[in-house]
Amino acid sequence: MKRNIFISLVWILLVMMTSTGVLFGQEDGFTDIFGTDEAVESEEDIISDGGYTSGVLNVNISGEIGLTMKSYLNEGLNSEFTTSPRMKLDIAPVAGDLEGFASFKVDDWTLDPDVAPEEMIDEMYLRYFFSAGYLEAGLKKVEWGKGDGIHVIDNINPLNQSGGIVPDINEMKDPMNMVKLNLYTGANGLAEFIYIPMFEGYTIADDGRWALVNPADFPNLTIRERGGIADFTGAIRYTTVLGSMDLGGQYYYGYKPEPGYKVESEFTGTDPYDPTHYTVSTELVYTRAHLFGLEAGWAAGPFTFRAEAGYWLTEDFKGDQPELYNNSLVCLGGVDFTLPGTNLFFSIQATETYVINYNDLTDTDVDFLAAYDDKPTTTNIIPALDLPFGKEKFKLRIGGVYLVEAGGWMATQELFYYPVDDMEISVSGQLFGGEKDSHYKTWKDNGNIALEFKYIF
Repeated sequence: MKRNIFISLVWILLVMMTSTGVLFGQEDGFTDIFGTDEAVESEEDIISDGGYTSGVLNVNISGEIGLTMKSYLNEGLNSEFTTSPRMKLDIAPVAGDLEGFASFKVDDWTLDPDVAPEEMIDEMYLRYFFSAGYLEAGLKKVEWGKGDGIHVIDNINPLNQSGGIVPDINEMKDPMNMVKLNLYTGANGLAEFIYIPMFEGYTIADDGRWALVNPADFPNLTIRERGGIADFTGAIRYTTVLGSMDLGGQYYYGYKPEPGYKVESEFTGTDPYDPTHYTVSTELVYTRAHLFGLEAGWAAGPFTFRAEAGYWLTEDFKGDQPELYNNSLVCLGGVDFTLPGTNLFFSIQATETYVINYNDLTDTDVDFLAAYDDKPTTTNIIPALDLPFGKEKFKLRIGGVYLVEAGGWMATQELFYYPVDDMEISVSGQLFGGEKDSHYKTWKDNGNIALEFKYIF
């Protein structure tokens, strides 16, 4: 299970800590880790946040406590109503060049009796600083790319959709056991190397109001756990600053996170003309693939531009294996700005996926089944607006997603109120709809409104 800290992972950590001390101990390091969108803090940030003094153990504790009440809208006053306590606790012990981090969360998902208690662990890892960089090992979430909360080349952590969609995409990520080596290059560069011994794909609900698959459609389903020397995941990313531009490139080798299904029929009866004399079995499979990605972000006056592009090179290079995904192109473009003289922040981003050799697909091909309106493209438009007002005691946030090929959409609205320091009260809502078959149309009855109280410490 992903929450286990494998003995092999600890062994790799010890070996790498020893080797980095030998290889880099005599070099002068750099004190700046590029970018504000990284999933880790720089050493300077940790010190400024009350971090460590060499040889002295400090423990930083932060988090939030609150209550969420949610009502769905499909049956009016008789709709489903839920209440759940919420807690997030971050503990960061620091001593010298070694830091630990553990994050625990309690919400309606982790309190489900069918969910294992270890699901409350959101992250848990070690970080070791040396002169040329830092090393991390443990259960961790990573965010790669220049998109604002949305990415097309961010595949280190799989997404968990079983509880619906939340505004912060990182909350939907499942943490993964990994080893991550970060090396400073030049004054502004950072090279990142990731090794993940186990693979996990997207988690998709198969029951309840957020279900997208029906287990009855996959008779005799078998799932092979992937991991070890043969099924590892590896990734490299390099980011730097060139003038006013933040640039980056990456290479990922692993599996596409979306599952496919291999269906086979075996004759097990006596009458070959009778369909009931055949046994149908289904195997959940993942597609081995390489991802080559580029990213860029740059500012021009009040505008910030964002871009990502990637190419998936899969094992189904010819596009003739229906259970495996074809090669594809992915891209993202966006711009955000604050209206001069105001606090009004506006952002719009668009993503697109283009499946190569789509016209040659059969009706049972996984790319055909995943397509919308029988088109090789999947295009999403994501607008967002953020407006603080009332001397920043209030903040209004409006966002959404529009799936062009299916006419599917999601709209989100949030109003925040900060009566005193460290306290937040919010009212939020979600609405779904669609013209053609898509997950947004499937969720059309899942519109909801929520009231949340939160103390941040």
